[in-house]
Amino acid sequence: MGYWSKRFREPSTWRGIILVAGSFGIITVTPEQKDALIMLIFALSGGIGVAAPDGRE
Repeated sequence: MGYWSKRFREPSTWRGIILVAGSFGIITVTPEQKDALIMLIFALSGGIGVAAPDGRE
């Protein structure tokens, strides 16, 4: 397996992608939407952390 293929299988990569993508989406929303978006971003990131194994057994 290639380097990038292995990285995309790691939960931390997906959490990072969600957090970075979310930070760029916060620019053009109302304050109320911003709060809801931040909660959604953290919920998705936390959900990945809970559902996906760390790879250490």
